[in-house]
Amino acid sequence: MRILSVGWDIRGLGATAEGLADAESFADYDAVLLDPESISALWRPHAQLEPDGVWRLHQGRDGGLSRALERLLAARRTELEALLQRVGGTALFRVRAPGPAVEVVLPGGAARTVDARSVLPHVALVSEGQHLSLPQGIRFLPRRGKSLEQIDEGHPLAGYLREHASLGYEAVIVSTFGVPLESFGRVLGRDRVGDAVAWEVAVGSGRLLFLPSFLGGDPRETGDALRSPLGAL
Repeated sequence: MRILSVGWDIRGLGATAEGLADAESFADYDAVLLDPESISALWRPHAQLEPDGVWRLHQGRDGGLSRALERLLAARRTELEALLQRVGGTALFRVRAPGPAVEVVLPGGAARTVDARSVLPHVALVSEGQHLSLPQGIRFLPRRGKSLEQIDEGHPLAGYLREHASLGYEAVIVSTFGVPLESFGRVLGRDRVGDAVAWEVAVGSGRLLFLPSFLGGDPRETGDALRSPLGAL
């Protein structure tokens, strides 16, 4: 397998570790592992925190950063869509507490919001008359804990989730309009109150998985625990 790790320190998998701007096309790999923290780091040092509490980049006054950022995210999103829909690959997205988004202000005053989810593929999910759009239809809510329960024992990642649960998660996954996530994908684990901590969605012939952050884990032990599940997926 060819595996790419973007901002996620994982060893023992033989993964290529690259930054978002430096990696080869996502579609050239069999699996891509993404940590969104590395994505928001692209704009955080350059955006302005304004009096209303919003981080902003102003096109025409940012040296072209916002245009380059949007082009980069659009290109990576297209590659990720190709990996999942046409190659049948796997993407693992680390669920983090949402970092600050940045608002890109255009010269005419209109604005677009960019956050770490902007790299995710645009997918319209339909189930029994209900609709869920990715990534707009989901949110990551900050919630730290270790109560990882209702693990889907039939899934290849069950062992990984069970073994790393003591490291804790920092956010849960909820749908924007309250539609049940299990209608559109496979919930792999929940917290004590029933919110999803890990979730899998089929995208074309590929799989998009949202996994807990499990911060502080040993990178090599993490790689060892993921090797077999990635092969199975």
